[in-house]
Amino acid sequence: MNELLQQFVADTTARFQGRLRSPKELFDQHFAADQALDATVIGGYGLHDILDGKVRESEIPPLVLKAFHLQYPHVGNFVDFVHDHKGDTALVGIINGIKGKAFELEYVEYLNHGHLPPGAFAELAHSPTQEGWDIAIHDSHGQIIDHLQLKATDSLSYIQDAIAHHPEIDVVGTHEIFQHLHDPKILSHLIDSGISNAHLEDVASDAVHDVAPEFHVIPWLAFGIIAYQSWRRYQSGAPLDGLIRTAFRRGSYSTACRGMAYFTTLMAHEPLVGAASSVLLRLGLGRYDAQKQFVEFVCTYRKQQLRLDLTKAH
Repeated sequence: MNELLQQFVADTTARFQGRLRSPKELFDQHFAADQALDATVIGGYGLHDILDGKVRESEIPPLVLKAFHLQYPHVGNFVDFVHDHKGDTALVGIINGIKGKAFELEYVEYLNHGHLPPGAFAELAHSPTQEGWDIAIHDSHGQIIDHLQLKATDSLSYIQDAIAHHPEIDVVGTHEIFQHLHDPKILSHLIDSGISNAHLEDVASDAVHDVAPEFHVIPWLAFGIIAYQSWRRYQSGAPLDGLIRTAFRRGSYSTACRGMAYFTTLMAHEPLVGAASSVLLRLGLGRYDAQKQFVEFVCTYRKQQLRLDLTKAH
């Protein structure tokens, strides 16, 4: 095999001396740089995955921690609990639980700072699943004089259901729901907390997503770099059809690499494994392209050589 290859190289050199393309001419001058850049961008995504979620309990806002431990009193550490609950559905459930309890904490704080009769105080229900009410109002002797149910939502249906099931207990709602209600019958049972639903949503979701960040499968940054490079090369006179094919191939490779990172991270529970696998895949695809170009070159020149042999034979 080596002798045949050596003979092929010798014959090709003899026949096409002076007309053979140099390695720089043979392969796209941007080819190697593109592979390195794409692998670097994919590696950057992997580094982002590794660093994201490395949050200590002490970095979580105190309100979120207090709300979490009241809502989930027997589950231990907040960070570990979030890490153990993967998937959008589980995380949304945690966010809603923290959001509702944070609403109760903030409103109790508000009531107990000068917004109750002298000597009276507000207290949260001892159970996170208390039926019918969330806050009890005590007089100066400790006797319960009122109950309140709180709804951290901007959905009117939740408010209506709460009033329908317990019409004797007033509902404290978010500022948004109070602003959009005009039904006097419902308003007679509703108290404006002055607390924004958007604020509560941000407090809870930011803390949870800091611990369990969203995984970006679609590499938009890579797409942007590829598009910019293609546009610059088109401005320099490169043929459009070739640029489109190259951009599509590079974009599909980047997407495949992020998919690889996602699935390996999911299986190994370690973003470092996902980062390494995605970079290795991109380098492997680049090597495959280089070998494919070389084979195409060899085949092209072999055909030319055969045509010359046939021409001379005739």
